Amino acid sequence: MRSIRRAVPMMLLGLSLMCAAAPTAAARSTNPPPPPTSPSPAIRLTGECLERIAHATGATVEDIRDRTHFTIRRIAELHHQGAPAGAIVQAGENGKAAINARAAAGADRVTTEAANCLAALQQMNAPQQFIDAINAAKSRSLDAIGRARTNGREAIDRAVARATGPASATVE
Repeated sequence: MRSIRRAVPMMLLGLSLMCAAAPTAAARSTNPPPPPTSPSPAIRLTGECLERIAHATGATVEDIRDRTHFTIRRIAELHHQGAPAGAIVQAGENGKAAINARAAAGADRVTTEAANCLAALQQMNAPQQFIDAINAAKSRSLDAIGRARTNGREAIDRAVARATGPASATVE
């Protein structure tokens, strides 16, 4: 998530600099440059899309982490209460199912957001680098969601193993 939060402002800065770096007659003359103009619609849309993708990713990763912590606490409670191994394993399975659902919903949200943005950018005939920026953000976001899902599932498996013994750790 931190890398996405850092990447979005850097991408926006890079896009702005690319647009501003084009040499113009005004820049080569002795006349003062014209006042700055607002970013093009394609730049503005790309920035908004990158922010929405980053937000959806961050919310999903945070939700997965919250569900993971909740499940691990529940497993520990059951263990301390002397619950049977089956109940502990079931709590772990329920937590992993919830993580899977949250990861799928977040990935769908990122994919839909990226598809909508790409369609709008293509309709505007936006430069390829803007389209590439959206595709790269989507790819990084889906990777981050996938890593959070895997990390959450593995953490739950370890909690189940600690509470019940190694034989129950990988029950799917």
